[in-house]
Amino acid sequence: MTDLFDRGDGFGPAKVVHVREPSIGLRAVLVIDNVARGPAVGGLRMAPDVTVEECIRLARAMTLKNSAAGLAHGGGKSVLWGDPRMPRENKETLIRACAHALRHEEDYIFGPDMGTDEACMAWIKDEIGRAVGLPAAMGGIPLDAIGATGWGLSHAADVAARYCGVSLDGARLAIQGFGAVGTHTARFLREKGARLVAVSDTVGTLRDPAGLDVTQLIELKKGGKSVRDHLAGEKLDRDAIIDIECDIWIPATHQPIFLPWPGFFFKALQADALVLLDRVQFPQGRGWLHRNRVKSDQGDHWLRVPIWKAGRGTQAIADVEICDDTDWRARHLRSVRQLYAHAPYLQPHLKVLEEIYARRHRTLAALNVDLIRHLWVALEVPAKLHLQSDLGVGGQGPDLLANVCEALKADTYLALTVAAKYLDRQRLGARGIGLARAKFRPPVYPQIWGDFRYNVSTLDLVLNCGPKAREIITAGS
Repeated sequence: MTDLFDRGDGFGPAKVVHVREPSIGLRAVLVIDNVARGPAVGGLRMAPDVTVEECIRLARAMTLKNSAAGLAHGGGKSVLWGDPRMPRENKETLIRACAHALRHEEDYIFGPDMGTDEACMAWIKDEIGRAVGLPAAMGGIPLDAIGATGWGLSHAADVAARYCGVSLDGARLAIQGFGAVGTHTARFLREKGARLVAVSDTVGTLRDPAGLDVTQLIELKKGGKSVRDHLAGEKLDRDAIIDIECDIWIPATHQPIFLPWPGFFFKALQADALVLLDRVQFPQGRGWLHRNRVKSDQGDHWLRVPIWKAGRGTQAIADVEICDDTDWRARHLRSVRQLYAHAPYLQPHLKVLEEIYARRHRTLAALNVDLIRHLWVALEVPAKLHLQSDLGVGGQGPDLLANVCEALKADTYLALTVAAKYLDRQRLGARGIGLARAKFRPPVYPQIWGDFRYNVSTLDLVLNCGPKAREIITAGS
């Protein structure tokens, strides 16, 4: 409990409420950050990997935003653990139960956020009589229908373009993430003359330099399909969106470290040595350092390691500690056993996973390194694996990379093409370090549970394909 109080400061949070109802799988948290200006307003976020720390951070953001906008409201936020794509009746049950449990928290007003919409707010309004962001039929402004967030992004792009000397008329647009926000962003920027040349979602990327039909893509997404299901354009892997030439790029970034994707090991298989940068700053936001996806009969299943972030300021990756308030290790292992019960190579890897988890690592980096080393051996990676902290090097950007190379007496730095475009070749060259590129295309391989899912953890590959996994990865060059 002391740790929870330590996450606050002079402004808040005023209240943190945990909600749980095991009979229906309800787990939720409400954070009321500050009510100095009035009742707190903030959205209900629904996702499988939300955290208390995330909720605290978002609640503070609402305090600041409402104050900056001069509204007579404080800031709050609520998060609900669950897949927002679950059957509608199950989602309604969870959201109504969450609202009912918080019905006496009159200092908080629900609103829509990621994973929830006007329909969800209508359920809450019916349940407790207190919600904003309602459907038009109930007197609300249809934020999702008009695309309020997408309009804000398009306006930001319009302003930024003027400073960059770019005209929106004819500008090439690439959008990473074609959901409720991305679809409307594309629509508004198209109306200003931009040409959508590439778009991606969780399944893959669609590219056409001549321009994609935004209306058709929006209809496709409304039907529950991926952008890769569109008849036109070139179909690419999900991360290819990063490497596509454009004038305006609207990104959503990630850094895979926890149970990394196959591209991580593809790079290792092309190199003489690979260095894990554990002394760089732990990134803000959700990231992939402490979570990744495996496959289930329902699609993606998230494995997430809870960590301590709030109230600890800027941390190096090596210093981030695991939060053991819940038995997340047992949940991880149970998920792997159940989801991969019929995978041909489950048993030998499950035994090692159980041994690794039994070590109860204090830091996230220590856990990640042990998991990476297991997959490293399974894939027979010949390269040497190093930690930045063991090499004793520091620096930022190209200087850090050059320092790493010099410590290893290496003359070339290898980068995947999706990242190489952002590296300063000249600054590396000035230190006598060359820059090599390797292009990785995620291969298709035998998976259980129906249609193939791209870019899940390498764990999925080794459990399904065993000794053939290395050959499958190297085929992705």
